[in-house]
Amino acid sequence: MSFNIDPQVAANAFFHGMEQHRAEAGGRNHLKLPTGVSFFSPKVLPEINKLVFLPYLVKQGEKKNPMCSAGTVYYTRYYYAHRRIGGSGTTVVCPTSIGKPCPICKHVQELCMDYTTNREQIKLLRKKDRQIFNVIDLSEEKKTIKVFESSTFCFGEILETTFKTFSEADRKKFGVFFLPEGGYIMRVAFKKTTSEKGNLIKAERIDFEPRSPIKNEIIERCVDLDAILEILPYAQLEKILKEGEGEEEIAEEESKGLDLDDVDVFNPEKIAIVEPETPKKEKEAVVIDAVENNSEDPFKKEAENVLESLEVVDSNSMDGFLEEKKEAPKEKKEVSKESNSKCPHGHAFGSDCGNFSECQKCKLSNECAKACGLI
Repeated sequence: MSFNIDPQVAANAFFHGMEQHRAEAGGRNHLKLPTGVSFFSPKVLPEINKLVFLPYLVKQGEKKNPMCSAGTVYYTRYYYAHRRIGGSGTTVVCPTSIGKPCPICKHVQELCMDYTTNREQIKLLRKKDRQIFNVIDLSEEKKTIKVFESSTFCFGEILETTFKTFSEADRKKFGVFFLPEGGYIMRVAFKKTTSEKGNLIKAERIDFEPRSPIKNEIIERCVDLDAILEILPYAQLEKILKEGEGEEEIAEEESKGLDLDDVDVFNPEKIAIVEPETPKKEKEAVVIDAVENNSEDPFKKEAENVLESLEVVDSNSMDGFLEEKKEAPKEKKEVSKESNSKCPHGHAFGSDCGNFSECQKCKLSNECAKACGLI
């Protein structure tokens, strides 16, 4: 399968997608992963996460990503979740994620009539802004596709902030980080913070480095991020919500100890929208065009036939997922003797932090991370 993608369109789709969702926003049983797929767990400093983000094909259907047209590819799926609902503290996907009414949002709307009195319960019940991605963790011996799920506060916001600091040229250059060809490895430093409200693992810094093209058969195995959203019927959500009635005082106490990834600016006016809105014009997405322009959807035709022509590889391992690519030998960085001598393993102190397996247990890892500007 060949991809003929305009890098500028891809970069614009990535950045405008973040802005669109941010403008509209406010246990993981709510996500049903395919057999054999697991969640990605970030490693915290002094370790650096080297991740390959992969796109998924957006398909037509009830759960279709509202930010993209069917037949296009995208790097993430934004959605809303309600956490700690009912007596069992269930997490559920908010139906407004696909433009449907939600009884929990309706209840929060009623509570907002007296926001001062109901503030803590509103904080507990309101929908939270979250994202899911397909990633490959390069630190693993067996490189498998995993699903990375996070609040936008803990990851998406720092990614957006990082791109806002880029020049127009760099936005176009790095905005295609998720594409099979011309993409980049994302180096992410996560920091763990503990407070009376709980634990928080939040991205602190993001950098990019070049990578080889990704094999087509790996892209075909990416998880359909729309399909894994488990959206319960309206009546069932009402039932779950009613399980917690009469426990308002308990809920208010629990809300004081919310996970910090729930933190964001709360606007009661956003909660008032509980009925599905008229679909807005879909933003520019990454369109996969055939080399020859046809009136038919070129990607759909290729996607149907690609599995027949691909060589089957081990489904449990992504070893060798990068296409072979001969690169010119890289120039060796000149490292000062002073920097070299300070690192007990002979690497560049204050520069190579997290790049080698020895960094994980190094006694000077925190000091080196500070010198790198990571903490």
